[in-house]
Amino acid sequence: MTSRANIQVRALRDPAAFAAGIAAAGLLPSATHERVRNILASPLTGLGPYGVLDVRPLVAALDEGLCARTPLAGLPGRFLFALDDGTGDVATQNADISAIPDADSLRILLAGEDHGIRCPVEVTVPLMLTAAESFLTERAAQNSEAWRLAELQDGPAQVAARIAELFTSHVTVPARVTALVNTTATARVTAPVTTTATAQVAAPVTTTATAQVAARAATKVAARPTVGQTSAEGPGDRPGDGRPPLGVTPLSITPLGVIPLSDGTYAIGAAVPLGRLSAAHAAVLAEVAGSEGIVRLTPWRGVVVAGLSAEEAASAEAALGDAGLVTDPRSPWVGMTACTGRPGCAKSLTDVQADARASVPALRGSRSVHWAGCERRCGRPRSEVVDVVAVPGGYRVDFEGVSRTHRELDAVVGDVRSRRIG
Repeated sequence: MTSRANIQVRALRDPAAFAAGIAAAGLLPSATHERVRNILASPLTGLGPYGVLDVRPLVAALDEGLCARTPLAGLPGRFLFALDDGTGDVATQNADISAIPDADSLRILLAGEDHGIRCPVEVTVPLMLTAAESFLTERAAQNSEAWRLAELQDGPAQVAARIAELFTSHVTVPARVTALVNTTATARVTAPVTTTATAQVAAPVTTTATAQVAARAATKVAARPTVGQTSAEGPGDRPGDGRPPLGVTPLSITPLGVIPLSDGTYAIGAAVPLGRLSAAHAAVLAEVAGSEGIVRLTPWRGVVVAGLSAEEAASAEAALGDAGLVTDPRSPWVGMTACTGRPGCAKSLTDVQADARASVPALRGSRSVHWAGCERRCGRPRSEVVDVVAVPGGYRVDFEGVSRTHRELDAVVGDVRSRRIG
């Protein structure tokens, strides 16, 4: 499992047969766009206790629109979209283009930055798709090979300016963005973006599902402090509504344990140790979900099974635990991640997965820990973590600017434990 709630299937004996089976199950709608269908959504959207907007119709529309636009097949494989239902979970995942409810509209974040762009629900999908096309246009204009919007010079600001130009009557933008339209960005708003975008704006997404979403948004969505900015009450506080602060535990980890849902049913959340979901794990999840359950993956290498009765959820918690999945938020596995390591990655200096597994029983504490086989630190979470990085002859432990190198694993574990507990 990846930090984008995707699955990489390994050790296949017949890749062609597997691909055919996946396509038959509806999980491969576009062979040309499969690598760019990177869309995060709040795992409990439509069901959870904190969400205010069911983004499932928007996810479906975004996926369909992404596959329908030929130029978007050229997006880098790391380009990421996120649709947050107001919980404040995936909005903190540093996607290139994010949308999160804000009063009676949706706030658009570009590379995690709030440029003041607000739009109605029915315009959200075409706006996000056009923003992705604008990234490609700006990338070409800068003669860049950037994978992410933040890697372009003034990338978020330039894309914000294009949105202001193309969606004039559909979005709210601050004066500083409007001013940018009249400078360098204007010359770069060219045909590839304009032709597609104007057609979509002329006929925004107005299916029955999105119309219902818009109606609910107008009545349910309360104003939120900007994700990542400080309000009078503190960073991401939600005064008076009893919700956890944005971007901190428990929203920064996968949902765990039995969770009461808004429709009277229950969900069970589980973490997958080091993101390695085995065939046996998958079989247990299928058995727990049955024919009526809903299985969703999370960007924290976890899984949620929803639509269960109270009795089914209790039984599922025991079954998943017996299979080796983690449902207890107090488990030392919570917040423990690692890259692929050896033998799966040639760049890795050692088998970090084996060392992490051997160390977990002694690593209780609340801080996240990421084991990496080299300086690239692939799979590193975006939250605060204790880094354990393989170096020739041992590991280096990094946290808050302090680095210590150890040759023996016991010394590494002791150092990590002291940093994790704090």
